[in-house]
Amino acid sequence: GNLLAVDGNVTMDGLYAMGTTTTSSLIATSTLEVRGVTGGDLWVGNGRVGIGTTAPDSSLTVNAATYPRVRIEEAGVDKVQMSHGNIVAGVSELVTIGAVDLLLGTNSAENVRIKSGGNVGIGTTGPGSILHIKTTNPLVSLEKTDTSSYAGFNFNRGATNDWFVGSRQSSAGGTGYDFSIY
Repeated sequence: GNLLAVDGNVTMDGLYAMGTTTTSSLIATSTLEVRGVTGGDLWVGNGRVGIGTTAPDSSLTVNAATYPRVRIEEAGVDKVQMSHGNIVAGVSELVTIGAVDLLLGTNSAENVRIKSGGNVGIGTTGPGSILHIKTTNPLVSLEKTDTSSYAGFNFNRGATNDWFVGSRQSSAGGTGYDFSIY
């Protein structure tokens, strides 16, 4: 049977669990809150888990006064970290720990791979340049949102624009647009 079964709310301060059996359990039919010295460290209830909060607003809510983060480990070794302000202040981050690629995908398939060295591949697992797109019909779309700017690619060496390929407002000053290479 269960070592502890409670019907209702449970609050425990300084919880210690010891034992050698794999059948030990703690069951709470309403809410479970486990507190450390500062209180409210882990809260479970209503199908939600709160770490650092007693009012989680999603399936898992992690709250910290500074540098909130979630890490995924394999055999005790950090692999992936999702955080805010841990590496760069004020920036949300998804990073691998160590020289490991980061994959993004949909429908259980890989779509984008960021190699540990920084190259990004779309449709390839081995990008050979900063951006490597591999597909049957590789088309890149640039869409302007106003009529006063350019849409295109700048090729720069240092601070100077050496080449531009794209669309710009007609040199005649009208409302048309020219395809330009300069």
